[in-house]
Amino acid sequence: ADLRRLAVQIRKAIGLTDDKPFPVGHFIEYVLPRLYDDFALEILPKSRLGEKHGETFPNKHLMRLREDVYIGICEGDGQHRFTGMHECAHLIYHEGVPLALARRSAKNLPVFRNSEWQADTLAAELLMPYEAVKDMGAWDIEQIYGVSPTAALCRRDKIDKEVMRYR
Repeated sequence: ADLRRLAVQIRKAIGLTDDKPFPVGHFIEYVLPRLYDDFALEILPKSRLGEKHGETFPNKHLMRLREDVYIGICEGDGQHRFTGMHECAHLIYHEGVPLALARRSAKNLPVFRNSEWQADTLAAELLMPYEAVKDMGAWDIEQIYGVSPTAALCRRDKIDKEVMRYR
């Protein structure tokens, strides 16, 4: 619920209605530097990041994206757009949180306290706003919000489970 409220606030703050796809590249390039004076974005080759698509250091306001991921964001690739928002979510939500500690003890944490789950959930809420997509099929979510089929199906599945839990 907290992550959903935060996503609504962020979309509202940047003047984005729920019927529009989130401008991931614009957000990274223009909004984050306005939120954090010392924000740094590093675009690195795969030889530097290896299998990691990105990494973020919230306390340093530093985001690193693999070059192919950054290009994919610019080209509107759904999977890369999700990766970009996942890294943005770490920056926004995890400043002052000892992520390394949270990851090391993740087996003992409730899922909602896991930093990776939090980043995925905030990214999903930003990219596919609940109020707009709650009654949509996965294909419509994918087409309207520019996400991958996997992200759209996962969002649909989580919403369905949430609805079933409250019936």
